[in-house]
Formats: sequence, C-alpha cells, structure tokens
Amino acid sequence: MTLFKWIVPASIIVIFLIIANSFYTVRQDQQALILRFGQAIDVRNPPGTEQAGLYFKLPVDTAILMDRKNLGLDIQDLQVLASDQRRLVVDAFVRWQISDPVSY
Repeated sequence: MTLFKWIVPASIIVIFLIIANSFYTVRQDQQALILRFGQAIDVRNPPGTEQAGLYFKLPVDTAILMDRKNLGLDIQDLQVLASDQRRLVVDAFVRWQISDPVSY
C-alpha cells in the first residue's frame, strides 16, 4: 500500500511535466523552427504571416525560436596600412534578417 502512495503522485507529476513541455509561445517578432530528431518538420510564423500565439508540439519535438526582425553585429575596429603607409581605422557592421529558418 505504501508503494501505491508514491506511484500516483509521481505519475501525476510526470504527466504534468510532459504536458507543460508540449506547449510553446511564438511572439509576432519571432519565428519557430520545429525539429523532430534533428530534422526540420515545420516553421511557425514565417515572414509575411501573422500566426503568433500558443502552439502545441510533441514532447520529442524541439522548438527553436529565431528573431524575424533585422539583426546586427558590430565588428571590432581594424587598423590597416594604406599604400602610402598611413594607418586607417576601419569600422564595420553587418545587418541581416533570417528569411528561411530551415536553411539557416
């Protein structure tokens, strides 16, 4: 009888954790890539659509959230020598947007 006292609460906790890990939220400025065993099976909220919200996935699936807005990277300043032996400081930055999350 004491074993039964522990099995029921433990199984309720396990079931609750499985259900809690089966939902994910995608904001309007995000897109979600759904992977099943490492293979892309779905893209939620791709560019050009408005499908933000709460979604269900299987417990074996993984939801990777990516930004849809413009992303940026500021590159460190570089010092280079010009042909007339003057030092030039090059300041650069990169801007991009993820339009195809499967190939990204």
